[in-house]
Amino acid sequence: MMKQVIVDSWNYTQSEGWLTFYAYVIMPNHIHCIVRCRPDHPVMDVVRDFKKYTAKRIIAQYQAEGNERVLSFLQEAVKRPRKQTYAVWEDEYMARDIFSPRFLLQKHGICSQ
Repeated sequence: MMKQVIVDSWNYTQSEGWLTFYAYVIMPNHIHCIVRCRPDHPVMDVVRDFKKYTAKRIIAQYQAEGNERVLSFLQEAVKRPRKQTYAVWEDEYMARDIFSPRFLLQKHGICSQ
C-alpha cells in the first residue's frame, strides 16, 4: 500500500508535466529515481512537496489501519518534536545532476564504477 502512495504521487507529478521519469526503484527503506524536472519546478521544491504529500498519506493509512507499532516507530524517529509528530522521510535528499552518459549508465545500474 505504501509503495502505491509513492507511485500515485509520481504519476500525478508526471501527469501535470512537472517531472519526466526515466527509471525508479522503491526499496524497503529508500527510493531512487532518475527524473527530469521542469525548469519552473526545481528539484528541491519537487522533493519537498513529494515528501510532505506522501508522508501525510502514509501516516493517514497507518492511522486508519490502527497500526500503532509503525506509528510509534515514526514518532520515535522525530528529531524536532515541536514541529512534527511523525518522521516518515529523512530531512535531506541526495539529488545529483546527470552530467554525462557514463554517469547515467552508472546510476541506472548498467555499468560499474
